[in-house]
This record gives sequence, C-alpha cells and structure tokens, in this order.
Amino acid sequence: MIERYDASDGKRFRAFHNKPSAVRPDGTILSFRAGNIPMRSDEWFMSNQVAEVFLAFLNGEGFPADVHWRDAPGF
Repeated sequence: MIERYDASDGKRFRAFHNKPSAVRPDGTILSFRAGNIPMRSDEWFMSNQVAEVFLAFLNGEGFPADVHWRDAPGF
C-alpha cells in the first residue's frame, strides 16, 4: 500500500494501478498490530513498485505514469 498526504489541504490519498490482484480481491485485510486495513484489489503493489514511487518522491520527480491516486478512507 502506498499513501501520500497533502499538507496544503490536509487530504490523504491512496495509490492504485490498472492491474488488480487476482489473489487479493476487494476487501482483503492488511493486518497490523495497530489494526486492520481493508484494501481494494488494485491497491496492492510489489516492493519494486513501492521503491520506484519512493525514489520519485525523494528526488522531486513525477510519480510513475501507471500509479494513480484516490481519496484514502478516513481513520
């Protein structure tokens, strides 16, 4: 899962892509000690994709073209 926060307007966004996971249908739970996060099938990323987004952010570059953003569910 990849999320970003826009401090200028206080909004949080979650990344998605055009290749939904066949093994993780909508509603699959990402479970952490702090709680459970229901995910959509198009919100699961491979570690190399996450690294690519992180490096783009770190270097002040645009995000990869296949990464899209939607409003993240509230806390």
